[in-house]
Amino acid sequence: MSTPISVRFPDEVARRLRRSGAGTGEATSGLVVRLVDEGIRMAEHPGVVFRDGPTGRRAGLAAGPDVWEIVVVLRDFSESGATEAVRRAAKWLSITEAQVRTAESYYASFPDEIDDRIEMNEAAAGATQRAGEVRQRLYG
Repeated sequence: MSTPISVRFPDEVARRLRRSGAGTGEATSGLVVRLVDEGIRMAEHPGVVFRDGPTGRRAGLAAGPDVWEIVVVLRDFSESGATEAVRRAAKWLSITEAQVRTAESYYASFPDEIDDRIEMNEAAAGATQRAGEVRQRLYG
């Protein structure tokens, strides 16, 4: 479901939007929705940015790892309790505890998005492992 909202952009902003969308093949309206959504998310979660990559756009820390990567490490250390898991994850990833908490907060707001990203990574890792096993059988 979507709700129409009328917005007027200054001419220069509208030109830049059209040019940006044309460069990526993204419709201007889709680009506007994505940029507004990401902008709101970044305002709600300072320190989170969005970046492109081979598997699409994803949330990450400014000058740090992707949020999904931090969540995976937090899960690995979860048996030690929340405070200790944050401390250990920060040390493991060479980032601050505040950065880990930023990722933790983003995950709390968008768990399905991050869980999907983790599943995609696990599927890709499995495919890579299977391909290696096939090559090993082929070339012995």
